[in-house]
Amino acid sequence: MNQDTNESQTVSKDSSTPRDLSFSDAQIKDALNGNLGDIVGLEITDVPMCLYDLWIEKNHFEMNMAGECVYNLALYLTKRGRKPETVDRLVRAWIKSKPNICAFSDISITEEIEHAVNADDDITCKTLCKTRIAETGNLCKDCKDHRESWPVASKQFDGLGKREVRREKLPEINISKRSANMISERAVPALVAANDPPVIFSKNGTLVRIVAEDEGGYRIETIGEKKLPSYLLRSARYVKTVKGKKVSCDPPRTAIQDILSMTRWEGIKPLKGIINGPVMRPDGTILTTLGYDEETGLYYAGDREIKLSVPENPTKNDAYKAARWLMKQIFHDFPYKGDADKANVLAHLITRVIKPMIDGPTPIMLFDKPQPGTGASLQIEIIERIVTGEPAAFRAMPTSEEEMNKVITAMLMDGRTVCNFDNITTPIKQSSLSQAATSTKWEARVLGQSLNVTLPQTLTFTCNGNALELGGDISRRAYRATIDADMARPWQGREFKHPKILRWVKKHRNLALTKIFTMIKAWKMNGAYPGTVEPLGSFENWTMIISGILEYAGVHGFMENAAELWDDADLPNAMWDLFLGQWKTLIGKEPVTTKELMDILRGPSPMYSRLRENMPEDVAEIIDSKDVGVSRLSYVLRSHKNKVYPSGRKLTVAPKGHDNIAKWIVSESVNNTRDASDEGRN
Repeated sequence: MNQDTNESQTVSKDSSTPRDLSFSDAQIKDALNGNLGDIVGLEITDVPMCLYDLWIEKNHFEMNMAGECVYNLALYLTKRGRKPETVDRLVRAWIKSKPNICAFSDISITEEIEHAVNADDDITCKTLCKTRIAETGNLCKDCKDHRESWPVASKQFDGLGKREVRREKLPEINISKRSANMISERAVPALVAANDPPVIFSKNGTLVRIVAEDEGGYRIETIGEKKLPSYLLRSARYVKTVKGKKVSCDPPRTAIQDILSMTRWEGIKPLKGIINGPVMRPDGTILTTLGYDEETGLYYAGDREIKLSVPENPTKNDAYKAARWLMKQIFHDFPYKGDADKANVLAHLITRVIKPMIDGPTPIMLFDKPQPGTGASLQIEIIERIVTGEPAAFRAMPTSEEEMNKVITAMLMDGRTVCNFDNITTPIKQSSLSQAATSTKWEARVLGQSLNVTLPQTLTFTCNGNALELGGDISRRAYRATIDADMARPWQGREFKHPKILRWVKKHRNLALTKIFTMIKAWKMNGAYPGTVEPLGSFENWTMIISGILEYAGVHGFMENAAELWDDADLPNAMWDLFLGQWKTLIGKEPVTTKELMDILRGPSPMYSRLRENMPEDVAEIIDSKDVGVSRLSYVLRSHKNKVYPSGRKLTVAPKGHDNIAKWIVSESVNNTRDASDEGRN
């Protein structure tokens, strides 16, 4: 011991005199900063001299003692009645003055302080100073006044798993002379044991967690090298052996990397997505409990659970009344074009809460209108506030395939369940959107990484805009609700049954959800018979369930506007159908080569004027450009070869003659009945 320390012991009060521990924070901070003169002058300190020797003597200023120093100091201050925030402040003030200790990681400092503050064993100076006893065989004179047991601290409320954890009860993992995989073999089970209820999940071969966003809502976030140590330290005590003694430490980086390199972690729950409101499980039960749901793999995130009052055994009449209430109270004031449009909107609302029950994909919902201000976005806003309790999240429609791929992948990585494309002004024809709508899995490359992932396709898509134009296969992947106010400024003079409709929806959200689930449960408990609507290709299960629910509740018109949608959206095909009709009328059954057809279309003969006037866009571009030759027109013709149009007409290649030159002819499909109205039109 140094001279100052010996002097402090000499002037210490007799053991029979009770010690006064009522010192100011300033005095304690001063003492902890190593001002020995002040300690000698006071003759007393809030730190017993045996511990003071251990911490302050320069011979003990070694990094391997840092964890014990921090723990011992925090523990003693806690057991002498200091508040946790005071302990944290005083200990950090002392650490700041010690460069050697400052090199200790902040995570470990926090761990040691929390460990000490929440220790629940009976501890005396003697148990803290085993090292000193081993060295000297006795305690310093001060310790005679501190051999009584200290009060037991409260349990620790650990953020991992939101359950109380006794720090001393956590498993100990000694990293000394152990490889990364050996440490991982102990670290992962400890992590799994502490992860109850779960806050760490697996998704696509990575560890993830759920985080709340500042603007509201939740998203899935990957747990990387910077975040994982915090969870590991809350699930186990990591130590290493130094000079025959165990000291606290952080998990090694190599072990952290080894854990993250795994693709499966036994006991870690798989996460499929996040929901913000009740949904129907595949077995027909309603998920209303916050947190992770084992059956669906969904995490119900939110501030509070929804209390529903769905009848135990709802009847057909209950379903009928529920449907009437939804249509009259919520969607009554929107100027729907017809019954099919009303039914389709209700179908979309049901789809949003029943998707986990549907074995297969769900189609794109189109909210169409002839002009702005009619209320397409408002319908989506109302539906989202009912389903999630949050405002709808809208985004612009990507115009390129690459951007659409990025948007879909990013939203699935974040665990989203709905994608609302708003105010669309360009044709909806992206093949990636069509692919996503008809898939239950989505394969893509992660942005910024050379990593391909396969994700559960949990998104439901909506698109809204003025006079939506569809291309490609989108029309066969969608259903539509059209509203038309039939006025120049539909936003002026609009009156709702409930004037502040969004505020009203927020107030009556529980009731609205109760009505929706009453319809679903009534259908489910009374046979769950499939509806009579002709199944939409790729969406057979969805069509069967939704039409069954609506029909059981007495709602008619679902999907009855499908043919109208296909006709409206299929303008290129309609143009080709008309073009082939004129071709057959004017050219007849005589086969023509591509060169002959080009000459006809570019020629001045009035005989073929109607054929030229009705050229499809892709043919017109070629004919109008003098720099484009026969090969380009041949390519376009081949892309339409053998395709049967609504009238039954199709473009085919005639049998080759002696000249072996391909020639084109318009013929009839033997399996198609000609539409009389279409024939008359041509």
